[in-house]
Amino acid sequence: MNALDFCMVFVLPITLLLVGTLWRIKPPKWNKSKFAYRTPLSCSSQEAWNFAHSTCSRLWFRIGGILLLFVFILLKLWKFHVASSVLLWILIGEMILFCCSAFLIDLILKANFDHHS
Repeated sequence: MNALDFCMVFVLPITLLLVGTLWRIKPPKWNKSKFAYRTPLSCSSQEAWNFAHSTCSRLWFRIGGILLLFVFILLKLWKFHVASSVLLWILIGEMILFCCSAFLIDLILKANFDHHS
């Protein structure tokens, strides 16, 4: 395992932790921030925007922490000698979990703010 492989498996968990912390401390401004969780439902009102970013920050912070711990324990168990194919599967799993979190946030928003369906 080279240094790039090692760093790649930690990028998403650390990013989720940082964004989750940042949005918990200072959520993005409604429709003014370039870096935000922006879907039609989250942009429908100020209340939906605040709810989306509050939910997103908590969820991403937790997912980032769990992924970071999981990857570290996994690499520690294998004494940091993991084949690149295993690291690829770890990255795929991280990305699937990240995508599922976005769908989950949209489902939660739909349950709380979508009164049309």
